[in-house]
Amino acid sequence: MKTINQNFLVPILSILFLINSQIVYGQKPNVEDWLIPRAQEISIGEDIFEYREGRIICPEINDPEIYPVVKSVQNIFEKSGHYFSFAAVEAKGEIPVIRLEIDNKAGIKPQGYKLIINPQSILLTANDKSGLFYGVQTIKQIVGFALSSTKGYLPTVQISDWPDFERRGVLLDMNKDKIPRMETFYRIIDQLASWKINELQIFFKHAFAFVNHPEVSQDLSPITAEQIIELDHYCKERFIDLVPYQDGFGKLSEWMKYERYLPLAECPEGCETRSGKYGPSSLSPAVPASLDLVDELYSESLPNYSSRYVNIGSDETFELGKGRSRELCEKYGVGSVYLDFLKEVEKRASSHGKRVQFWGDIILRHPELISELPKDMIPLVWGYEADHPFEVQLPKFKDSGLDFYVCPGTSTWNSILGRTDNAISNLVHAAEQGKKFNAMGYLNTNWGEYGNWHPLSTYYMGFLYGAAVNWAVENNKDLDVAFLLDRWVFKDQANLMGEIVMDLGNAHKLTGIELPNHSIFNRALASVGQSYKEDNIFSKLTIDGIEKADLSLVKSIDKLKLANMTCDDALQVYGELMNAAELCRHSCRLMKNKMLSKDGTLNNISEAERQFLIKDMSRIIANYRELWIKRNRVGGLERSVDKLQRILYYYKDL
Repeated sequence: MKTINQNFLVPILSILFLINSQIVYGQKPNVEDWLIPRAQEISIGEDIFEYREGRIICPEINDPEIYPVVKSVQNIFEKSGHYFSFAAVEAKGEIPVIRLEIDNKAGIKPQGYKLIINPQSILLTANDKSGLFYGVQTIKQIVGFALSSTKGYLPTVQISDWPDFERRGVLLDMNKDKIPRMETFYRIIDQLASWKINELQIFFKHAFAFVNHPEVSQDLSPITAEQIIELDHYCKERFIDLVPYQDGFGKLSEWMKYERYLPLAECPEGCETRSGKYGPSSLSPAVPASLDLVDELYSESLPNYSSRYVNIGSDETFELGKGRSRELCEKYGVGSVYLDFLKEVEKRASSHGKRVQFWGDIILRHPELISELPKDMIPLVWGYEADHPFEVQLPKFKDSGLDFYVCPGTSTWNSILGRTDNAISNLVHAAEQGKKFNAMGYLNTNWGEYGNWHPLSTYYMGFLYGAAVNWAVENNKDLDVAFLLDRWVFKDQANLMGEIVMDLGNAHKLTGIELPNHSIFNRALASVGQSYKEDNIFSKLTIDGIEKADLSLVKSIDKLKLANMTCDDALQVYGELMNAAELCRHSCRLMKNKMLSKDGTLNNISEAERQFLIKDMSRIIANYRELWIKRNRVGGLERSVDKLQRILYYYKDL
C-alpha cells in the first residue's frame, strides 16, 4: 500500500478546506479584502497556520507600552479557543508559536512592520513600538477573517507594510453643542486605533471647563482637565497622539457674548463680511490685552496634554481690519497684521513646549507672506469638496520649506446623513495630493455645524475610508467600504448596513441639487420660514427630484429593518439612522409643500398637512432627545434641539 506524502497533502487539504468553508451572507473569502487599511505589500499563500502548543515571545515584553500589545495578542487567540502564554526569551531549542520583535535595523520603514504567517508560526517584526502595535491590529483582523470565513484557521501570508503619511489624524468638533460621554470617546478612540490612526484632535474650545472663564461653558457639560488627562492616557496606550486644539485668534464668539471680553474684540458690535452680518468672534491685534487672554487660555488648557503639538486654529478672522485694527491694516496691510498677530499667538503656544499647527486658508490669501512664517509652524491645508485644489495650494507651503498637513473631511456636517460620494472623492484626492507633495500629515475632519444633527453612526464611513487612504492610498482607493463597515463597525451578518449608510448619504443627490459644505435636506430645514422664490438654489428643485430622494430614503429605511447587527450598540445605531432618515423625509415633505405653493412658502398649506408636520417633527424631536443622551452629555442638547424646535414653532404659528 502506498503512503501519501504529508507535505503534498497539506496544500491540497488547505485548498479543499477553503473551498468547503465558503462564506455565508455574501462575505468575501479573500483575507486582503478584510484588512482596513489594506497593506502596502501582501502575498497570500495556499496553506493554513497549524495551531500547536507554544508561547508568544516578545523580547520587549517588560516595556510598559509593549506589554498591553502582547497581552492583546494573547486575548485574540484565547477568544478563538487557543491559549498561548508569553515570555521575554525563548527556551533553548524553542520555536515560538508567535514571536513579536522590534528591530530598527531590519530595513523596515518607520511605523512599519513585516508579518509572516506560515504553517508553523507567526513572526511580526516592527521598526518601532508603533509599528508593532499596527502589526498586531493586522493580526487581529486576520483572526477576525478566519473566525468568520475559515472556521478559525489563519491563512498563510507575508505582509510588508508602512504608512504613506507620518501623521494620520482625525478631528472631532465637540464645541458645537454635542460633547460625548467618556465611554463614547473611548469607543471612537478604540475604533480609530484599530485602523492605525495616530493623531486625534478634539475641538473643545468653550466646551472645556476653564477655571478662570467658567461663563463660556456654563450652558454645557464641559470636559474637565482631569478628563482630558484621562483621554490623553487612553490615547497614548493606543499609540494615538491627542493634540490640543485651542483657538487664540478667531472663533471666540462664545467669549464675546460677555461684556468682560468685548474690549478685546476686533468688532464689538459685529460687522458686515462677505458672508453677511457677523457677530464679534476675533481678538483684535490692536489691543495688547488680547494676548493676555491667549496666555490664560493656553496656560489652563495645554498642560493637560502630553502631545508636543498644538493646533491654534486662527481661521475665520473675518472681522480683521473692519474694527479696532482698521488703521493698522490700512498702514501695513491685512495680511501683514494677520501674520504678526499669528506669530505672537505662536509664541504663547510654543512657550508650553508645543510645536504649532494652524489653519492655512487665511495666509493662502496672502501667498507672498508664506515665506515669512516661522519654519517650525505647520500649516493645515483644508478643503472639503471633491474638487478642492490641493494640487495648487500644497506646493505653496512645500516651496517655502514648511511641513504641512492636507485636511479633507467626512462631509457629514450640515447634511444630517452625510454626502457619501463627495466624501470619498475628497478623501482620496487629498491623500493622492498629500502624498505627491510629501505632506507631513493627513487630518480627516468631522465638524459639528448647526446643532451637530448628524449622528455618530454617520461618521464611520468617512473615518474608515480616510484611515485607509492615508495609510496606503494606491492600495486602498478602490476599497469596498460598505463591506468593511459591515465587518468592523456594524458587524452586520445580513451585510446591509454598509450599503444602507452609503445610500443614505447619497439620497440628497437624487433631488438634482448638490451643495458645497451641506445638503439640500439641511438647507430646507434651516430655511423653513423663507420663500423658495428668495433662494436661487430652490429654483432648480423639481417635484420629481424630491420624490426620487424620498423614495430612496424609504428603501433604505426598509433595508434597515432587515439588518442583523451584532455590534454592542446596535439598537442605538438603528435608532440614530432611522431618526436621521425620517428627519430627511420630513425635509422632503417640507420642500414638496413649498414647491406646490404659489408663493414658495407654507402659508397656504391645509390644516391637515400643518397638523401632520407638527406631529411628525414632534416625534422626531422626542426621539432625537432620547438618542442624544445615550451617547452624549446633556449639556448642549437644548442648544441643538432649539434649531429643530424653531421649525416646530413655525408650523404652530402658521
